[in-house]
Amino acid sequence: QVAALSMFKATTGGNDWDYYYSILEQTTWHYSVLYIFFLMFVQISLLNILTSVFMNHAMELAEPDTIQQAKEQRKKDLADASELRNMLLNMDANESGTLTVEEFRSYLERKEALYCFKVLGLDVKNSQEFFELLVSMSEGNEVDVNSFVEGCMTMRGSGKGIAQQKMIMDTRKVLKAQEENSRRLERIEAELRQQMALLSG
Repeated sequence: QVAALSMFKATTGGNDWDYYYSILEQTTWHYSVLYIFFLMFVQISLLNILTSVFMNHAMELAEPDTIQQAKEQRKKDLADASELRNMLLNMDANESGTLTVEEFRSYLERKEALYCFKVLGLDVKNSQEFFELLVSMSEGNEVDVNSFVEGCMTMRGSGKGIAQQKMIMDTRKVLKAQEENSRRLERIEAELRQQMALLSG
């Protein structure tokens, strides 16, 4: 019991560990080494426990902030989408539910229009190019409400979204041109085969 109490005091600061070490030094060196090893083991174990408790607590504190930030971002995205829908309704002069390039250009002639787009993270420097990017996400030559909202939300940011979408549109144009060339070559090949068949017959 006395030995256990002494070890407890040495590890918890009840008595200076050096006091017991000086006593053990008078015996064989094995006891001194075991004593030092025991103290190191206890200290490292306590340090690991405290570190793990601190880290868990810090992660628990940080998690609500992350969730809250995600909720705030989601709320902002919904508000921006609603604002974009309202903007399209204002642009849609003939109330067709779709947007033409003429309606888009006419809307951008208003001073507050560019500011509204800029507030939403959209820098509309070239109205024709911007509208073409929106059309590339829709069907036909006009832009419906969903395509307008989704397109604008995709292209938000410091120009990167617009640049990426333009790259996608250019890639689609190249692929479409390649498909048309491939079909044209197939037709020419078929015609040549027919002519060769007629000549050989």
